[in-house]
Amino acid sequence: MPVALIVGRRVMAISRKKRILGLVLLLVLECVAIPALYFNSTRYKVERLLGQVGPPSWPIAMLIKFNVVKSSEHLPYRMVIDELVKLGSPAVPALGDALADSSVDISVRLTAAEVLGMIGDKRALSTLLNCMKDGDVNVRIVVIDIIGRLHDRQATQPLIDCLHDSDEVIRFFSIEALGAIKDPRAFEPSLASTRDKDGRVRSGAVESLANLGDKRALPRVLEMLTDTDSDVRRAAVNALGELGGPENVESLMTCTKDSDRDVVTRAWIELGRVGDTRAFNPLVVLLLAPEREQVGYKRGEVISAIGNIDHPDATAFLKRLRDDKNEDENVRQAAQKALAAPKVKN
Repeated sequence: MPVALIVGRRVMAISRKKRILGLVLLLVLECVAIPALYFNSTRYKVERLLGQVGPPSWPIAMLIKFNVVKSSEHLPYRMVIDELVKLGSPAVPALGDALADSSVDISVRLTAAEVLGMIGDKRALSTLLNCMKDGDVNVRIVVIDIIGRLHDRQATQPLIDCLHDSDEVIRFFSIEALGAIKDPRAFEPSLASTRDKDGRVRSGAVESLANLGDKRALPRVLEMLTDTDSDVRRAAVNALGELGGPENVESLMTCTKDSDRDVVTRAWIELGRVGDTRAFNPLVVLLLAPEREQVGYKRGEVISAIGNIDHPDATAFLKRLRDDKNEDENVRQAAQKALAAPKVKN
């Protein structure tokens, strides 16, 4: 006989005060003990979650219960997520159904979407595309983010349509997804989004143009170097490095005098990438700065930029990094890789 039923019968036979205590115990058993026993069998748990065993409503009810606490310490919840991801494609239909059902608790729908993203099966795309018009903005945001990670060009036009949404967060995630998909059809819409009133959308649009790699964007990217938003200027500097070359060196040099430190840092890194020798000393300073000051960049990309520079001291500096036993192993490997890289001749 189920533990919960036994406790329930006993509760009815005792005093009101003890009945309350018993009900609390029953609740604890329902929320903790019974689920723990249920999840003891990994295979049974997954089958139940997919509705293959027992009532189909069980998996939704259990996810609702476990979604109350979403920390990594909440073992049953994490077990559900981990098992679904391990199961992979067979879990997609049930997850898609949970995501598409607007009557289901929102936390369950968002969890279903996140797991679909972690599985990465493109068979979920049709469900995801339909949910781009969902009535809940949080569902739309998560779905658009996942669609970008699937890199499927079927999503290009629906994402372009979302660039006209009244919600700036939707527009931002849409332009980010378009940049990830890299469909040439996104060029003109991305160019238009560089004039969006929201700085995050403008920044995402510049990043999208950089990912597309179309040099027709260069004139607009150069204009964005003077944007009022420092994040947009930083994205423009990065795009200039991606799309341009030595011909944009002086524009990048101008950016090294920007009022924002992160823009300046990015400008020196991009100058190093195109092999400008003036970037050598500033990049060394960045690399040797105290860890607390290493904000907005990774040491590996600084080392890579130094490796591109045909500077008389660059090789010796990189060798010292490579041979320094006290240095981080990733840094030493990056230095070795930079030493093998060809220098950019200017």
